[in-house]
Amino acid sequence: MSDELEPVVEPATEPVGLTVEEVLAEKDLLAKQLETLSKEKSGVDRSVGEMQKQLKQLQQEKLSEAERSELQRKEEHASLISQVRDLQAEKLGLPDEMKTLLTGDSVDEIKAQSDAIKVFREAVGAEFKAKIEELEGQLKVNALKTPTPKGGPGEPQNDLEKRLQDALALGGTAGIALASQIKREQIKALQE
Repeated sequence: MSDELEPVVEPATEPVGLTVEEVLAEKDLLAKQLETLSKEKSGVDRSVGEMQKQLKQLQQEKLSEAERSELQRKEEHASLISQVRDLQAEKLGLPDEMKTLLTGDSVDEIKAQSDAIKVFREAVGAEFKAKIEELEGQLKVNALKTPTPKGGPGEPQNDLEKRLQDALALGGTAGIALASQIKREQIKALQE
């Protein structure tokens, strides 16, 4: 039995690696490194925050400058449009209260409206002129049919004719409109 082999049991040895003191020392070292890195990170964070504030302030200054230039551009545009509106109204002979007929945000729009008003005025003026000529022709025919008044041929025969002569003496668009109205009254009176 002595020939049998007995299992070999090795005596207990200390674990291979670090001792408790070494682990504690490394833990303290890592804690110090972590503290140093945390301080550096907070410093970097502060620098980034300050840089972001500066960037935001610069963007606001640029934006404010852009807004100022945009406002100035809009004011200059409004002034130009107002000048164009005044010139077009003057060309058309519009009174100040009629300048509001010329609206628009561009020079082309105002000129187009000015041309439309001019065409309208010419059409209406031609229509009134034709109507007045027609009515004057009728008056001449009627004057030939009626006897000459006691005061002579130059004197108006009635109140309507006197008003018509006053309206024609006014001239212009207002005179034409008034004369047209008087002629209608004369025609109505003749038809009755």
